[in-house]
Amino acid sequence: MLNTTKTSGKVIAKKVNRKRYGSLLASVLPTVIKTGAENDYYLAIVEGLMRKGAKLSKEEEALLDLLSLLIETFERRHYLIGGSLTAKSDHRIDFRRPPRRNPTSQ
Repeated sequence: MLNTTKTSGKVIAKKVNRKRYGSLLASVLPTVIKTGAENDYYLAIVEGLMRKGAKLSKEEEALLDLLSLLIETFERRHYLIGGSLTAKSDHRIDFRRPPRRNPTSQ
């Protein structure tokens, strides 16, 4: 299975191990988010993955991409009113910015 990533205008294909990715999907069971509780559940998983930083496997990166898309879609539909965020969105994560690395831990 190939997971594609667009960087600098180029599409790069990353090989993802189907068995490992399938196992991750089975443990998380991602679906279209319909409630705030489901959103919170997936946010907790995303936060855990983001804490791993550069140590993410390709399969975890693919899961992170999928969950990020599901969360962003839900939050755009439920927390954007007239182009501005409501008070409910204090917990939002900026998925466009990679997590900061701690230079002392490398």
